[in-house]
Amino acid sequence: MQRIIYILMLGNIIFYINCKESEKEVYAKYPARVIQVENQNIKGTTYIVQAEKLYQLDIKEEDKKLLDDIKKNLGVKNASDIIKVKLTDGTIGFTRKNAIGGKPFVVIAEEINVYLRPGGDVYHKIPIGSLCNELEENKEYNMIKISCYDALSGGPIQGKWISGKWIKKEENTISYNREDIEDVKLIQKAIMTIKKAKNPDNKNVIEALETLNKIIEKNSSTKSYAAKKLEEAHEILDKKIVEEETQEVETQELPEEQPQEETQPYNNQ
Repeated sequence: MQRIIYILMLGNIIFYINCKESEKEVYAKYPARVIQVENQNIKGTTYIVQAEKLYQLDIKEEDKKLLDDIKKNLGVKNASDIIKVKLTDGTIGFTRKNAIGGKPFVVIAEEINVYLRPGGDVYHKIPIGSLCNELEENKEYNMIKISCYDALSGGPIQGKWISGKWIKKEENTISYNREDIEDVKLIQKAIMTIKKAKNPDNKNVIEALETLNKIIEKNSSTKSYAAKKLEEAHEILDKKIVEEETQEVETQELPEEQPQEETQPYNNQ
């Protein structure tokens, strides 16, 4: 009897494992749209941000009836260009396959060389504060294949596309620490707030400066990047103040409009 119960329990466990949808941890390489699905229906659109953690799911047979509409929504031609994902809040949907990569990291050295291939020539340099994803590791050369996008524009870094290129995996050059990644995102958000601000004294600018100072005080791996961006922030604000003062002076120096003398119509009589 005990043997029968054991066999039944084992069968249930195997059935559960086979039915359970496999989940692979992946990360967003750049901001992208996700077409939400629920009960085999498209429910809307949500967005993922760079370095956000997701779970890749298997595309099931019942999903395939939605693929044509999803391809059209995402602007891709082939079903192989999309993947099914689950967000950390449980939302399930589909996004572009090329928007997803491996473990994210941030560059903490002043700049690092990017190579075309392991043992190959230098292709470009990526600066401190760049957010990237690891795609593959080459242990022989101690290098990793990477994908990097400009965190603000989602485009190339300093005019170059960094995808499928390689960097040396050296100490104190990159950080996989999640807190460092989130700090870099806060730094970039702060500097963008300052760039967009019309008034240097507004509340958002003050909060952005406070964010940069707090990250510097933490003395973490992102301290140098925060200090660099704080210096840039002050240069931007100084320029805005000068422009504002110049505009005020020019406004004050405008001549007052003089009343025009009324002229009598010419009378020939």
